[in-house]
Amino acid sequence: MPTLADATRGRILFGGDYNPEQWPEELWPEDVRLMKEAGVNSVTVGVFSWAKLEPTPGAREFGWLDRLMDLLHENGVGVVLATPTSSPPPWMAGSTRRPCPATRTAVSSGGAAASTSPTPAPPTGATPPPSPRTSPPATAVIRP
Repeated sequence: MPTLADATRGRILFGGDYNPEQWPEELWPEDVRLMKEAGVNSVTVGVFSWAKLEPTPGAREFGWLDRLMDLLHENGVGVVLATPTSSPPPWMAGSTRRPCPATRTAVSSGGAAASTSPTPAPPTGATPPPSPRTSPPATAVIRP
């Protein structure tokens, strides 16, 4: 199994999240040039990309991600590939196919899959998991 030293090759990783799916592909080369100039050698991609990876249910599009990863690699910038679950695609809003969040003990906290997934009983004497938090709908305040 590779070690952390194998992955970093003796370097300190320096970078952050990179979300290029949110702007035109023509801008990516300039982004990467600026990354190199700043000494960035690692970026996390894909955090908010679910809608671009799966624009309609079941239709997967990875070509843009392949081009992005090739561009980063060619310029010496490593990639940490994230799961895109922080931002489900708009088509999922009206769908019965919903992500099913779970607690650390894998007890479902809701979602469509909750009714079909078995919910394991907590170990005897264990503290039950906290109730899922509900948040008010997000609002935006626009000021001049």
